[in-house]
Amino acid sequence: SPDVLCTKAVVSTQSTGSIPRCTMFLPILGLLAIVQPVAAILCDTDQELDYVQEFSFNIGHDADDLDYWRTYHNSFFLYGEHSGNDAVINAGYYTKDGDLIYSIKLDCAANSWTSYITKEDAVEEYLSGELETSCQDGDIFDLIFKVEQPRFMNWIYDAQALGDPETQTTKFRNTKERQRIQYVKSQYKAHLGWEFKATISGSAAFTRFAFGKCTTWPDSLTSNCTDVANYILERSKGAARLYVSGNILQTLTMKCVDGKPQYYQWLQTALHPDKESKNGAPYCCCVNMETGALYEDDKDKWCTEDYLNACTQLCLETYQSELIYGDSE
Repeated sequence: SPDVLCTKAVVSTQSTGSIPRCTMFLPILGLLAIVQPVAAILCDTDQELDYVQEFSFNIGHDADDLDYWRTYHNSFFLYGEHSGNDAVINAGYYTKDGDLIYSIKLDCAANSWTSYITKEDAVEEYLSGELETSCQDGDIFDLIFKVEQPRFMNWIYDAQALGDPETQTTKFRNTKERQRIQYVKSQYKAHLGWEFKATISGSAAFTRFAFGKCTTWPDSLTSNCTDVANYILERSKGAARLYVSGNILQTLTMKCVDGKPQYYQWLQTALHPDKESKNGAPYCCCVNMETGALYEDDKDKWCTEDYLNACTQLCLETYQSELIYGDSE
C-alpha cells in the first residue's frame, strides 16, 4: 500500500463542481476521469479509490422511483486493503436529511461486528457478532451492502452475512412460511436512501467502490475466471453459500471455458439484470475471454436481455480460438 493514505473521497452521480479529492483520483463522474477497472460488469458506477479512509457516494436519484430503478434491488460494493490488524470500519446508508437507515461497524482488534439503526429519532445498536476472518497485513477485503426491499437489506463482509435471515409468513394463494433476507426494523426504510458513507481508522484503506444491480470481483482475480466464479459464488444465494442473505443468485456468476477454466466464455449467458432490463431477465453479453470485460464497454451493442430465449448472438468478435487451441503456426 502507499506510504501516505488519502483522507477523503466524495462522489455524486450528479456532481459537476469542485469536490474534495485525493491525488490521482478525480471523482466527477460526468467527466469520466476515473480509472475504470475491468473487474465488474453492468454496474452503474465502478471506480478505483486512491487508498482513502473516508468515502461517500449519493445515488443521484430518489430510491423510491421504480420507473427509474425498476426494482428496489441495489448493491454497494466497497473494497479495501489492511496494512495491520487494528482497523475499525464504519459504513452506513442515510436519507437525504442525513438520518441513518442502517449501518455496520467492524472492529478488527476485537474481531467483532455491530449494526445500528435509527429508532425513535435516536441511533441504537441493532445486532452484533464475531467476524469469521481476521484482519492481517496485506489482506484484501470487501464489504457489500445489499438492498432488496425497503425493509429487507443486509451487510456482507468477506463472504460472511452480518445478520440472520428471518422466517416470514406470506398469504399469497396459500399461507406459508419462507426464509427472507433480514427484516430491518429501522425508523427509516431503504426507499428513503440517498447517501452511502464509510470511514476507516487504523491500518487500512478503501481502494475501490462499485454500485448498481451488477456483478463485481477483486481486480487481483481478473486473470483467472475460475477464481472469479468462486468468489461470486461464495457471496451468492446458493443453498450451500449465504442462502437468502447472499448478494445475487448463484446462476448469475461468470461462466468459464470448459477445459480452459482460466478463460471466460466469450458469450456470457446469464448476467445480472440492471435497471434498464425491461423484463427483469438476465443479460447475455459478449465479453473479453481474458478479462471478462464487456466488449467495447457497449451494453446496447453487445448485450441482449434473454427474455423468452432472445439470446441468439454468437459473439464471434470476442471468440479467441488461440486461447483454446493455441496458435496454429
